[in-house]
Amino acid sequence: MKLMTRQPVNNNQHFEGRLESFRDGRLTLDLSAASKKSRKKMGTTGAEQQKIEIEFANVEKANLVPEI
Repeated sequence: MKLMTRQPVNNNQHFEGRLESFRDGRLTLDLSAASKKSRKKMGTTGAEQQKIEIEFANVEKANLVPEI
């Protein structure tokens, strides 16, 4: 999924990854599932954090991205 937050999380507002879980109003994205092109665009590399938790109330926009 591609996701944009209202407020920055770890100095970023744009994320792409696989939705791993949604519990207690927080979603967990696995960023390692994003394509290399997307990670480069978001300014992340493989050495950085692979999972991120985001408050659902902080989600501005989210879109599903089909896996091929």
